[in-house]
Amino acid sequence: MNPTPLPLSEVLAQARWWRLRISPLRRVQLPDFTGPALRAALGAACRLTGCAQGCDQGPCRVGAGCFFYDAFEPGTAGRPAYRLDTSDLDGRTVEPGEVREVGLVCFSHAGPLLAALQVALARGLDRGRTGWTVRAVEEVSGAALLPALEAAPGERVVELRTPACLEQDRAPLLRPEAVDVLHAIRKRAKSLGVLVGPLPVFGGEVEARLLERGEGEVKIWSARRQQEQYLRACTARWRVRPTPEQAWWLELGRVIGIGGRTAYGFGVLGCLV
Repeated sequence: MNPTPLPLSEVLAQARWWRLRISPLRRVQLPDFTGPALRAALGAACRLTGCAQGCDQGPCRVGAGCFFYDAFEPGTAGRPAYRLDTSDLDGRTVEPGEVREVGLVCFSHAGPLLAALQVALARGLDRGRTGWTVRAVEEVSGAALLPALEAAPGERVVELRTPACLEQDRAPLLRPEAVDVLHAIRKRAKSLGVLVGPLPVFGGEVEARLLERGEGEVKIWSARRQQEQYLRACTARWRVRPTPEQAWWLELGRVIGIGGRTAYGFGVLGCLV
């Protein structure tokens, strides 16, 4: 028998949420998926603001206890402590003075990560290194961003909004089912350490109907490597009738993401009532 999940509010209370309103210094054309570029820029900014050893682009020589290692690199603990939301930037041409938003959710190192993100934006995301001005930083209540589960019973649409390459037994899973999304959320929750007690075991019992699937290679821009890369991944939408426990985990996935190997770094899951 699976353990009863904590109230979602208790999990959300472990995170801090921000919306950053930003404007570019000059006209900029952003790629379809801005997340990889921002994640790479954030990593470089974490090194710049938190590395005392001068590791530059090489491997971290300190390991646990180094801000860059603890907050950004999975390392042996496997717990990158944040998730980015760049959906307001993706694929857009943004003019100077035009205001867009970036979201940041932190489960640890919140203050230093927020500071590093602002440095990353100032240093630029595109190939031309166009800097962004941070016009406002607003901390928001995580609990206010998610509807109460009791208010949304019954069917819902579950969507992988960003191209993702989930894994099963360390092999790419390019045609995932709804239950595979639950497995990915469980793995991510374990890596973050945000839950108490044993994790549930999901079988193949999720009642779901596939609505749409897209798969192929997605071109992304890596600011770290300064080159284009290709991600073999898929998007998908299902109509799901979840059990209360499954609904809880799907809502959690909206907060923490679905894990690595996604075009946003840690994925965005949409649950549409």
